[in-house]
Amino acid sequence: RSVAGLSLRTQCIYLTLYVSRYLDLLDHLQNAYLVFHKIYFISTALLALLCFRCWRDTYQKDADTCPALSFALLALCLAPWSAAEDKTMEILWTWSQSLEGFAMVPQYVCSYRNAVSGAPDPWGVSLWVCLMGTYRFFYILNWLFKKSLMQHYWDPHSWFGGFVNLCFFTDYVLFLLFGISCLRRATLTVDDGLHAVGEDLRERFGGCLLSPGQRYLEIA
Repeated sequence: RSVAGLSLRTQCIYLTLYVSRYLDLLDHLQNAYLVFHKIYFISTALLALLCFRCWRDTYQKDADTCPALSFALLALCLAPWSAAEDKTMEILWTWSQSLEGFAMVPQYVCSYRNAVSGAPDPWGVSLWVCLMGTYRFFYILNWLFKKSLMQHYWDPHSWFGGFVNLCFFTDYVLFLLFGISCLRRATLTVDDGLHAVGEDLRERFGGCLLSPGQRYLEIA
């Protein structure tokens, strides 16, 4: 019973995108299998967060450093401009599709940091990451099949998210099997750079809010 090696930020992203994508559950009646499918995804995401709550002592916070909020905010800012319709539910659906391409990035960062520190992920974590990547791969096959049947089929938001996800997953598999990674160094360098900028901003602009003897702002 442990969440060691797992990224809490990835689980938060999944819950966020599932809720924003499946708001149509409240909008109109749907087939039972669709309702079950959507509730299942939301429920499992909530269950994952509950596991982090129950086994928080095993959570490796030092390795889970990816600024996931940056991805979410950037995708949210772009969603209104790329959505097919100027409606809240359509914008949130578009946001969830773009965000899903980066949902596993915090997990990859966490796994890469654990490997660098000499404590690779448990086999169960690696298996889960591979299953998630394979799941997205079958989505891509489904898009290719639909495109072959319907020439007018056009879903750039899903395609973009799937392509990004596949690139990161392929890199992870190469790292897992052969120790070769084209994106590991770049991913960790960008992550470290963003944290350095954040620390610098706290040093420059947070001083007026710090109590005597407190070096950094405490964020609950």
